[in-house]
Amino acid sequence: MTTVVATGGGGGTTVVVTKNESHNACRAAIPAMHIGMAVFCLIVNIFMPGIGTIFAGFSVFCCANKGASGGEMVATLCINFWVGLLQIGTVWFFFLGWIWSIMWGAAFLGMSADYHKSEDDNIIVVNSAPPPPPAQPIIVNNTTMMGGQQAPPQQYPPPQQYPPPQQQQQGPPPAYQGQGQMPGEVQEHKM
Repeated sequence: MTTVVATGGGGGTTVVVTKNESHNACRAAIPAMHIGMAVFCLIVNIFMPGIGTIFAGFSVFCCANKGASGGEMVATLCINFWVGLLQIGTVWFFFLGWIWSIMWGAAFLGMSADYHKSEDDNIIVVNSAPPPPPAQPIIVNNTTMMGGQQAPPQQYPPPQQYPPPQQQQQGPPPAYQGQGQMPGEVQEHKM
């Protein structure tokens, strides 16, 4: 990963450019194809396990891995060819090759985003200028004076904070006085 930091003149702007150049072995094994080719290889892998993976290996020479060297293309072809053969060979063993083939096809779809990227650069612009101080509230009265002239704006001080009102102690609620029943009692009804 390469990082370049440049500071602006008096504006206080900082530009950070990060270039990701990391390619691992797994990335080299799965070709970055156009989305249409990736979908085609996935569908072929669903119905004929391993064949779509072999197609994906050959696709590096025509429609995948933009910017790859000749050696990288041959390595990707060899990996996908042998993985495709292993997928075909293990289909009969608990459908392992079929599941592996579908997962490999889903990885083709995921890697197709790399095919459509224009660059590997990430540009981050950071403004390092301090924030402005908060403004004080000003209340302006825009009433007009007699004669059509406007009154000069008046500034009022911010409202004062008053203490909360005192709470008074209240006694228990009055007892229930209706039809001889006390609160909490259950009347029995005779039938």
